[in-house]
Amino acid sequence: MSYILKKTSKQGRSYYHTGEVTCLDAEDGNRIVVSETGFLPGDAKVYSGVILASNEAALLNMYGIGGAPWLIVPAGAGELSR
Repeated sequence: MSYILKKTSKQGRSYYHTGEVTCLDAEDGNRIVVSETGFLPGDAKVYSGVILASNEAALLNMYGIGGAPWLIVPAGAGELSR
């Protein structure tokens, strides 16, 4: 079974993790981690197993990107990897 990562904002908007993560150095010396997202399930990176998806979700959730947690959901029919 294949899986994708999805998060839902407080406003109810769904975001899908594309698999791209960028680390930026802020002017104050801190590091900013940015997860690139798409608005459609087809924008999501497809993980071939739940363990791979779980590891990625745990990493993203550790950084607290955007406040809402990343959840693992089964990839549906017609959802393609980028």
